[in-house]
Amino acid sequence: MASTESAESASPHGRRRPRQGDLQEKALLDATERLLQADSPTRLTIGDIAAAAGLSRSAFYFYFDSKESILTATAHRVVGPLLERQRELYRDGFVAGAEAAIDHTFELWREHTGLLCAMAELASSNATFRELWSGYMERNVDMLEEALTRDRERGRVSLPEGELRAVLLSLMWLVERNCFMLFSREHDEAEEQQARAAALTVFRRTLGFDGAAGG
Repeated sequence: MASTESAESASPHGRRRPRQGDLQEKALLDATERLLQADSPTRLTIGDIAAAAGLSRSAFYFYFDSKESILTATAHRVVGPLLERQRELYRDGFVAGAEAAIDHTFELWREHTGLLCAMAELASSNATFRELWSGYMERNVDMLEEALTRDRERGRVSLPEGELRAVLLSLMWLVERNCFMLFSREHDEAEEQQARAAALTVFRRTLGFDGAAGG
């Protein structure tokens, strides 16, 4: 016989229904990101988050032990899928996926402006978030190195002399800073397109390819 818990969590179609705890945790994460659209992370309080989620402070502490922990979880909810998508786009090498990868990065900044600007802001003043944000960059560079190795084997790129990883990290931070400076203020579509095109041009010229996937 199925347990009461199993019966309650299964839908008529056999798929698992979200449990109350899942919904409350999601509500807290959603509220955090929503509040960051309008306010600085340094001014955000646990009381603000709990109230915006329609929950009590004690409910907040059931899921998260600090403001820092919920900010970290909210960031990972966005950046984790970003990294997985980048991995897919690099599957046939970076040359083939570069334009789509940069487009996707800008789309994420547009969709999650408040959260990503908050993470960039916190990384400049908080060691925990600096380590978190740098870790995301390092993981992206890991994927870039693997993709560029495949490109080099196929003769698609003429990589720069010196330490490739240091060059890639510099390029990633350049894009991050440009996105932060753009999305943290009012701007128009033309500015966004110019920033995106500039990022792609810098990658192409630095890594020695013209955008054609080649054979």
